[in-house]
Amino acid sequence: METIGVSIAGQKLGTAIGHFLCWSARRAANLGHGHIFFLSREGAFLARHYEAIKAEAKDGAFWPASKVLAVSRKSTLLPSMSAVNSVTLAAFFAQYPHATIGTLLDSLGINPPANLKPDELLAPCMSGQFFDQQLVDLELNATIEKKRIEQRELLTAYLNEQGFLASVNMVVLDIGWRGTIQNHLAQLLPATKISGLYLALFPALSASPSNTEKLGFAINPESSKALLRRMRFVAPLEFACSDETLSVVAYAGDQKAGGKTVVPVYSPLKIVPNESPEMACFADAIKRAAIATANKKVSADLTLQLLLETIELPTKEMIDLYFQAWRDDRYGGGKIRRGSLQLHYKDLALAAMSLHARKRVGEMLADSGWPWAVLSRDTPIIAKLLRKLVMAIDPKL
Repeated sequence: METIGVSIAGQKLGTAIGHFLCWSARRAANLGHGHIFFLSREGAFLARHYEAIKAEAKDGAFWPASKVLAVSRKSTLLPSMSAVNSVTLAAFFAQYPHATIGTLLDSLGINPPANLKPDELLAPCMSGQFFDQQLVDLELNATIEKKRIEQRELLTAYLNEQGFLASVNMVVLDIGWRGTIQNHLAQLLPATKISGLYLALFPALSASPSNTEKLGFAINPESSKALLRRMRFVAPLEFACSDETLSVVAYAGDQKAGGKTVVPVYSPLKIVPNESPEMACFADAIKRAAIATANKKVSADLTLQLLLETIELPTKEMIDLYFQAWRDDRYGGGKIRRGSLQLHYKDLALAAMSLHARKRVGEMLADSGWPWAVLSRDTPIIAKLLRKLVMAIDPKL
């Protein structure tokens, strides 16, 4: 694989990331925050670039210090809830309306009982009372409640050890899209106001906790519907903000000298092919471009332009590299994906004549996490036209 294409993509994404981090640092500093807490596996990646840019920025001495929290949607979902029922899970089902009982239990970190057929019971078909009764019937309530209390205590202790409970006003940072982890932390800590800074922030699908405030840089909930649709595919940006960092799934107590401490429990899944020279080139291009923004005027418009160019007009080399990586959709989706099926011109011909075939193509594109990459890879001559047609015909993409 040639590296020029991944280098070009890395330069664009690095510039976009740099503008976002500079904006975040100065905004947090102006509000008097001494720390920015970076969330998730992607947050750990962003924190390293933040520190590199801070070292080069003329005003870097005034930037807040960075602190990485080993948190994820999965590790914070169960402990964030005061109980597990149809009411407290409303936000989860609003975001993942097709989640099954099996997917839900996995997202909660609960092993399904042997007698459960996890794909049979679909959440959208359930009334609140029916759903709550099913947990009772499956004899899961005691298991879930025991783990909820355990993980709630451990996560609270972990946050305290990391200094997150030191103030009633904290600021967190992530790439986006809905601010789910921030919501979970706010539910866990109702007396703490948590402000979130995001590269792209989409409209909430359910009410956020009252002790949250969220700001988007390139995209925000007030952006036009057309723009929100164009930016809705998060997978390529999650891929770009990935390295050897693993995702945390839970917390465990660790007896050490000086008292009980908490350690994150990580998933062993390595997302990106770090051993690849193309990945190294891509990562280096991102880092160099991000550092180069340290003393430039911050531009949300330029950031959005670069993100759209990368997502809608991807280079062949970045597409190839993206499909070598894993996409961890276990939370809410129950799947781990890699690569994509090949799209053939005959599939397009059948889709033009058959609703069933059109639906099948749409599902294949959605499962890829990056439909425009599939079109550019498999139908390069008409990829731009197909993207416009897909946007016009299929509201799910």
